[in-house]
Amino acid sequence: MRYRIIPLVISLDKKTIKQLLASHQTELSPKLGQNYLVDHRAVASFVATFVPSDVIIEIGPGIGTITSAYFKGYKRVILIELDQTKIPLLQDVLTQANDGVYPEWVEILHEDFLTVDTTALGLEGKTYQVVGALPYNISKRIIYAILHWYPTPLQCSFILQKEVAQKYHADIPDETFLSVSTKLFGSTKLGEIFSPGSFYPSPKVSSRILIIKDFLATTLNDIQKKEDIATFIRKGFEMPRKKLVNGQLNVQNMKVRNLRPQELEKRDWESLFDETTLRT
Repeated sequence: MRYRIIPLVISLDKKTIKQLLASHQTELSPKLGQNYLVDHRAVASFVATFVPSDVIIEIGPGIGTITSAYFKGYKRVILIELDQTKIPLLQDVLTQANDGVYPEWVEILHEDFLTVDTTALGLEGKTYQVVGALPYNISKRIIYAILHWYPTPLQCSFILQKEVAQKYHADIPDETFLSVSTKLFGSTKLGEIFSPGSFYPSPKVSSRILIIKDFLATTLNDIQKKEDIATFIRKGFEMPRKKLVNGQLNVQNMKVRNLRPQELEKRDWESLFDETTLRT
């Protein structure tokens, strides 16, 4: 099922955004990574990656340039926004996009996503997904946090710096710590590349869609085991140019000891972890 782009009463182009910001006496904050996706075709492409779910959670909706395109397609929408000054503007945009009535199924939380109490979100027994154009400077921390959420999401759709998105989706012989550790929790898929001009203000680099799906953890203990393996993998990538036999892990497995970290796949790391655990 694909969600159509909702025609807006106002067009959230660059000129309109400037006027809205001025009318609410607020400015964009580079410190918070506020680069809004404003190209209508790019918004449509991103929203097309979303899936049906009971709940959709958006990280850093800002003034709603993405939110306004999908919020009518879900019964419960949770928006987590750190910048208090953008919330009244966001409310106004969604009200105008909903024929002058604020959509009661949309909840706006003024919180830092990294400190959100997930148990308070009421996700138990629900299918949910997490989406957002993530601030480049904390995107890895955000994804790390979500990989450890329980219950696990149905899917995540993010816009990241292009090079970072590609590191999450790397494969042998170019695996990275990000790609291997993420595969412990689920699978990844790359989507469309967006030029800097798709955003306002324009960042200095291109962006790309990263999808994380097929989450594998079924219990809290399972998540903890995967975190232990990820810590083990991180140690293995401390010297990525060296063969494992010369690295930090004291690898004795003859099959892989002469390989470099980027040449191992997930199951190799899992086997090495189990062997090391048995020896200690």
